[in-house]
Amino acid sequence: MAARALATELEKLVNLAVPLSPFVLGWSATTDSTRTARDCFGKIVANSHSVLALMPDNIEGKGVDIDASDIASLTRDLIEAYDIFFYLCLERVPKQVRAFRTELYTHHHARELYKINSALAGSSPSDDIFVRFGEQRLKEDPIFQSLSPRQQKSLLSGRSATVQTYRSRPADYPVPEPHASGVYKLLSNAVHATSLGIMGTVIYSGHAHPFISKFVFIAVDTAVQYLAHALTGYLRVRPKLRTRLSPEDIDLIRNFSKRNFVAILGKHWQR
Repeated sequence: MAARALATELEKLVNLAVPLSPFVLGWSATTDSTRTARDCFGKIVANSHSVLALMPDNIEGKGVDIDASDIASLTRDLIEAYDIFFYLCLERVPKQVRAFRTELYTHHHARELYKINSALAGSSPSDDIFVRFGEQRLKEDPIFQSLSPRQQKSLLSGRSATVQTYRSRPADYPVPEPHASGVYKLLSNAVHATSLGIMGTVIYSGHAHPFISKFVFIAVDTAVQYLAHALTGYLRVRPKLRTRLSPEDIDLIRNFSKRNFVAILGKHWQR
C-alpha cells in the first residue's frame, strides 16, 4: 500500500472525526470526564487533520516536495495525545484511580503555568494559590499517600503529569509492544536533529534519501491507527454522538481499528 492510499484512508477517518470534535460541536460537554475526553479528542483530530494537510496529492511523483519531518512530528504528538486520552478517560480503572490521575494531571497543569509565568513575567499570587491548592488535594489522596516519599516529592514538584498506578497497556491498544516503542522512537528521531532524523526527513525536490518514504509511510499509517482507536474510544465515552454517524460509518471505524497494523508495518519496513 502506497503512502497516498494511506492518506486517503486517513482522510475518511478525519471526515468522520471533525463533525464530532469541539471544532464543530463547540464546548458542549457537561461533566469533567466528558470535557477531558472532548479536549483530548480535539487535539487528536487537529493533529490528524494537519498530517493530512501536509500530504501532497501526487506524493509518489518525482520531484514532489514533502515535509516529512513535520508529518512525523505531528504523528508523534498525536500518539502522546492518545496516550493521555487513554490514561485519563479510556483505561478501565477504579474510580479512585481515575480521580487520582485527574488530580495529578490538573496539578501538573498549574505547576507548568507557574514555572512559565515565573520565567517570563514573574509569579503572581494567583499562580501560587493554584499550585498550593493542587498540592493539598494530592496530599489528601489515598493513592498519593501510598507512594514513596521520593515519588511524592517528584509529583508535587510537577515533574510528571502521569504515573502508572494500575496495569500495563491492554492487548487492544492501537499499536502493541515492542512495535509501539519502535514507532515512537522512529518519529522522535524526526523531531530531533539526530543523524537519522536529518538524513530521513529533509525536505527535498527530486532527490531524497530512500529512508524518507519509510518515515512518511509509517507516520501516516500510525496516524490512521490511532485516530481509528480514538474515534472508537470517544464514542464509548460519549455514546450519544453515535447518532451522528451512519451504521456504515461505525463499521468503517471498526474495520480500521481492527486492521493488522503490525503486518502492514513489517511489510513496508522490510522493503
